[in-house]
Amino acid sequence: MKKTVSLACLLLLAATALFANGKSDAAAGGVATPGEITAIFDTTFLRPEWGMDIFLAKYKELTGIDLIVTQPAHNEYYEKIQLAFASGDIPDVIELDTPHLSTYVAEGAIQDITKQIKGSEKIQAIPEQYLESVRFADGKIYSVGYNTGGGCISYVRKDWLDKLNLDIPATWDEYYAMLQAFATSDPDGNGKDDTIAYVAPGVKDDMYMRDIFQDGIADFTMKNGKWVDGLAQPEFVGAMERLALCYQEGLIDPEAFTNKTSTCREKTYSGNVGVFTYWSGTWNVTLEDGVKNGPAGSSAEFVPIPAIKGSHYNNRLAGQHAITVAAKNPDFVFENVIEYMHDGAEGQMLFTYGVEGVHWDPATHKFLPELDDPKKTFPKAYIHPELQPAPWSIDNPFELEYRIENSVAMHRASAVQQQLIPISKTHIKVSGDLKALREEVISKIAIGDMKPVEGLEFYKAEAEKLGMSTILAELNSK
Repeated sequence: MKKTVSLACLLLLAATALFANGKSDAAAGGVATPGEITAIFDTTFLRPEWGMDIFLAKYKELTGIDLIVTQPAHNEYYEKIQLAFASGDIPDVIELDTPHLSTYVAEGAIQDITKQIKGSEKIQAIPEQYLESVRFADGKIYSVGYNTGGGCISYVRKDWLDKLNLDIPATWDEYYAMLQAFATSDPDGNGKDDTIAYVAPGVKDDMYMRDIFQDGIADFTMKNGKWVDGLAQPEFVGAMERLALCYQEGLIDPEAFTNKTSTCREKTYSGNVGVFTYWSGTWNVTLEDGVKNGPAGSSAEFVPIPAIKGSHYNNRLAGQHAITVAAKNPDFVFENVIEYMHDGAEGQMLFTYGVEGVHWDPATHKFLPELDDPKKTFPKAYIHPELQPAPWSIDNPFELEYRIENSVAMHRASAVQQQLIPISKTHIKVSGDLKALREEVISKIAIGDMKPVEGLEFYKAEAEKLGMSTILAELNSK
């Protein structure tokens, strides 16, 4: 039987190993003398083939500091972080998604940076919702997101609407009528019954099913100041009624259960998809251009729409930067990594656009070709240009393409900020079983094996067997 070791044990082992081996603070990831900061970043940070060494050299030129970055393969990222703690070679700063952030905070591996955030004019300039969304139940903040998080928005074939004399839908009735027309009225004009009204990567994630789920949330959610189980709320019955109606009428791609996001993109590019809920921002350009370059032709329009009445979009929690307990000078790390990349000036320029003359052209204020593939354009150094959390204090030389700016603004206008879900020891133990139960019930309701009310009553009974009452008590304990 395979044994697992808790992060707390790893921290204790790491501390013991460091003491026994007599390693320096810098070797352990701490800063003995200002001049070196160690970090582990995911592949969201620019990769070696895109000029990481050039970036780090520029960072040192600007700050006088050696930023030493370890960048594991994406599919090995959290395994490598755990190994770093086990070996005692713990970096000063790490990038974490919020579930892992919660785990590492609970185990005492991450330093509280509430004081640094409160004392930083640059970080305080970030809109409050992004900072408050990761405040823990103890009132402390342990991280800062490196972008705003962003989220999905619904894209619709505007040329199909025009052909069918339909307006962009503003209500559920209009939206449902649009899906029916897309599915049955041959909007692509090829004489075949082959259009997909709505494509989705699964039917269980309300991030990709916003128009249908609307006010139903398929997870824990905050309601009237308390954490509740979204599937147990009255509004989730309506969400499931709409899902069952659309799926059983053939308005949702019948292959939705097995679709990946890549599959959905390919189907969209084929020109026979009417609606796809996907990421705002640069994906607006990629999706529409993909449709135009495919069989649909240059007259195709794939445009974002505002959330319909009664619904909203989700603004997800961003990837976070946290300072580990190994950093002996957390103020120094905070100032020269977290604060620096959100300074509204040279640091933000570097961490967003990269190195002038290498990653972007100062004459045109546009990105240059990727260093390893001249056929592609360099996308960003780290922070998405359209998802900047901090305002600029200098003139930003870059202008966003209209479709990028428009889709982000439209998403933000209808978005609800997601919140950090507190730690529940009971939930940690049963999270896999609870996730499987939720997916099973939603899927059975979609295909008609269960009626919405019947299925959700079954869910509540089974969730209670997994300890739902205890989980909710733990989530609301502070």
